[in-house]
Amino acid sequence: CGSSSGGEGLPVRQLELSSSAQPRQARRQPRSEDGRGESEEELARSNEAKRAEIETLKSDLEQMQEEANSKIDGANERIRALRRNRDEARDEVPKLRDEAGRLNGDVGRLRKEFAQLAEEKEVLLGIVEDLHQTCVNAGLEAAGRRSIDSVTEAFRFTPRT
Repeated sequence: CGSSSGGEGLPVRQLELSSSAQPRQARRQPRSEDGRGESEEELARSNEAKRAEIETLKSDLEQMQEEANSKIDGANERIRALRRNRDEARDEVPKLRDEAGRLNGDVGRLRKEFAQLAEEKEVLLGIVEDLHQTCVNAGLEAAGRRSIDSVTEAFRFTPRT
């Protein structure tokens, strides 16, 4: 805004200066020995206390951040360990299934073999009994009967299902 007729720019400027000068004068307090006002000293002490409080809070915040980061790191490590365990278990499942299938096949085969052996044993015991009876009929001693009974009793078993 250049100069205009009637001095419109100048009076506004004077009003601004005079209105800003008045609050400054109203704010002035009586001065202490060192030349500063008492409210300035109080403000300086208050500011220093606030700075100390801010530093304490910053320190507390940093400590909390370190603790939180440490806990997060620990939790992350536990998560990684759990994931490794899960992956190992996942990898082991097919192997265990194969082994279980193989073992089930072995159990079936062994049951059949056991049943066959049980049948063969009964046939053999029948043969021993027939042999014993033939010996008794031929007049041979009955003392051999005890050993045959012990053999018979020793091999008495029944297949499990």
